[in-house]
Amino acid sequence: MMTPEEAAVPEVSMWAGGYTADAGGSGVGITALAVDPITGDLAVVGTAVETPSPSFLLAHGDMVYAVGEAADRVEAFRHGPVGSLQWAGGQPSGGSGPCHLHVVNGVLLTAHYGDGTVAVHPLSGDGTLGEATQLLTAEGSGPRPQQDGPHAHATLHVGGGIVLSADLGTDTVHVHALHDGRLDRIGAVALPAGTGPRHMALLSSGRVLLVGELDGTLHALEGQGATWRVAWSTVCASETDARDSAAEVQVSADERLAYVGLRGSDRIAVVGIAVDGALTPVAAFDCGGATPRHHAIVDDRLHVANQGSGTVASFRLDPATGLPTAAPAVIAVPTPTYLLPIG
Repeated sequence: MMTPEEAAVPEVSMWAGGYTADAGGSGVGITALAVDPITGDLAVVGTAVETPSPSFLLAHGDMVYAVGEAADRVEAFRHGPVGSLQWAGGQPSGGSGPCHLHVVNGVLLTAHYGDGTVAVHPLSGDGTLGEATQLLTAEGSGPRPQQDGPHAHATLHVGGGIVLSADLGTDTVHVHALHDGRLDRIGAVALPAGTGPRHMALLSSGRVLLVGELDGTLHALEGQGATWRVAWSTVCASETDARDSAAEVQVSADERLAYVGLRGSDRIAVVGIAVDGALTPVAAFDCGGATPRHHAIVDDRLHVANQGSGTVASFRLDPATGLPTAAPAVIAVPTPTYLLPIG
């Protein structure tokens, strides 16, 4: 039975990760957010747990995992009393600048932007982290200043033990087979020079959407096993704002639309997805803040973590068009970089 104090705390519906002082941010850890039952807008509940620079979050079972980007750590947390998380151990991440987490077949994969390493950590039955058992490295570079060497940015399990990893520094999507908790590199997709592959989203068709951070392009990959190719591409970045740097890609529940965050012009680009995988620009709208680092779709809402303005903007989306129906509701969240819906 809840105490009166616990009963007074709104039900937490989302965790927000971000940067703390060790990475130049103003946060102190993971922030708990709740939905106002009357307006449907987000509200800050409070700090769920203090932890350094949890810039990427991942839920798996009853656990929440977070990178400690500046400390080169991966931390595990369990749900605690209402609105809180409790530390459940952690490990060195296995590389420099951990930026993305993904769980598949009993292991946690960590992509490292700093040195391009993809690390494999085994998970115990209760979700706690073991020491890294594999550190997978890469070689190469690209034509842009940000591409001085490998910069692994994300991994994605596409089914059947096949794992893709996006390397921003080398314009490559590596293809791996996961066997007995180890990754074997079995293929690669070469992207156009200067793409800067960043994040991916898996569609029910088996296709993968890949956003290029450096060229602001959304690609649709298709394939199976070791063989994948770029089937469709469309430019999302502004033609007039050379600062544009693409961040996150999220897909609507019906998979008709993809939403791409553009830092620089501070917009969310909307791209149509045809049944055959073709991509078509639909619209773009202001992100409701500055530097849209990440966004999440929950029911009819698009929530945007605006890192530069220290805010989260929540848009109500029209069910027919997928576009905002009005100006967003905006709340202050310190240096947010990731939004993790609960449930």
